Amino acid sequence: MQKKKNNIRLSRLARLAASLFFLLRASAVLAFEGKPTLSVLIPTIKFTDLITKVEGAGTYLYIPWLAQYIVGLYKYALGIATVIATVMIVIGGFQYVTGGGDASRVGAGKKRISEAVIGLVLLYASYAILATVSPNLLSLDAIKILKIKADPFKSMEYAFVDFGTVEADAYGNTPTDTSGGTGEYRKEMSAVCGGHDGLSLGSDAEKIERLKKIISTWKTVGADQGGAIYVRGGDFKCNYSVASPNFALQQMISLKKNDVATDLSGECADVVTKTAAAVVGVEKTGPIISSAAKENAQCAKTWIKIYNDYITVPPRKAGMACGDCVTFMLSLYECFDKSFDWKYLGTVRTPDACPSEKSQNHVFVLKSKNHVIDSDAIREAATKLKFGDMISWQQTAGSKVGHNFLYTGGAGLGYEIMEMGGGGNGDVVSRGGDKAAKNAGLKSAAGVQAHKSAVAYLMSVGSNFFKESPGCIYAYRPLDKK
Repeated sequence: MQKKKNNIRLSRLARLAASLFFLLRASAVLAFEGKPTLSVLIPTIKFTDLITKVEGAGTYLYIPWLAQYIVGLYKYALGIATVIATVMIVIGGFQYVTGGGDASRVGAGKKRISEAVIGLVLLYASYAILATVSPNLLSLDAIKILKIKADPFKSMEYAFVDFGTVEADAYGNTPTDTSGGTGEYRKEMSAVCGGHDGLSLGSDAEKIERLKKIISTWKTVGADQGGAIYVRGGDFKCNYSVASPNFALQQMISLKKNDVATDLSGECADVVTKTAAAVVGVEKTGPIISSAAKENAQCAKTWIKIYNDYITVPPRKAGMACGDCVTFMLSLYECFDKSFDWKYLGTVRTPDACPSEKSQNHVFVLKSKNHVIDSDAIREAATKLKFGDMISWQQTAGSKVGHNFLYTGGAGLGYEIMEMGGGGNGDVVSRGGDKAAKNAGLKSAAGVQAHKSAVAYLMSVGSNFFKESPGCIYAYRPLDKK
């Protein structure tokens, strides 16, 4: 009878341990913005960041979370089993000591102790055997995934990611202007500007409501309808673009790759053909194109003219809006209040450099360390953002790529990031590039995009865009402009 009771107790303990194991196993909740989090904290489980490594001709993503979860859970279960065995030894010892002349009680105590000791030996012997056979059986390897390299000439968006955005005023152009747009898309986007006097409204609530109406309309027309198109340094009316020789050569290669007919001929056409062949299969195309553009400076005007004819004339005729990541967002804020101009941007934006982390003009400044920006720091910074904040990320060496976008969270719009072009990967809820290309009659183009989660977007920037160069992410608050 005593043996039966002991077996029943052991069976219950086994079921309890199994239930606990599966409960903990189901407790992991993956937070796609960064590292996974556990709904029930387990001290032996520690997750680290994703790791990206270049190996040979490929770039690989190492995902260690599943291995870390299994190993941590194994160690946790080992600890629990040790505690249970120790308790059983104590109980058995108590039975043995207090058994007196009762042989069955003394025997039960001795048996309980011996079974617990045998269990401990088996547990730790199995651990030792695994460690002897192969230490990897106890640590497990991260999942290794080959990153697929995107075609850098598929659209204007990829060229933008390679070379960033150039300030329009650096080329002597006037600030963007949203008044008197000509065409259906531009007219609809200009109609919500009102008197361009948003900063003079009486209360913060009124300012936010005005800006919310502008952002909502520009997202609907620009992204959902494809009424806005990415033009390097372009103004709102698609009157011009600011295409550097590097960028123009990149676009000539793109047009050639997509079999778009142009008037390009002679030596300038030969440079495009040779450079296009030289970048095939190359991970970083920027240095090759920059060198070719510099060595053939006599072709720059020709390339830029063809690019302008190709990218600005069709959308202007279609009544579309134009701009890059800076000029488009500056146009949006100029729509809100006419006082926003390049002079204002000069007080808050730092092209090719990072602001001081103690800057009073910025909501936050996050600088990269070891080629990434810490995910926890990004989450904390995101809590400081308010509707209407502008965010920039900037490389400070190499190609000095940069991007600018708008925070639209906290206003019930259903998306937290709006951008022109593409400078990060997130959960896109609206992508206007293909529609914009169709509206303009182009083969491919980049346009306005909206992303659901600011944290997911910033995580993609922090983990991907500082591998080749140090840099930062920073934010500023136009609505606080005096």
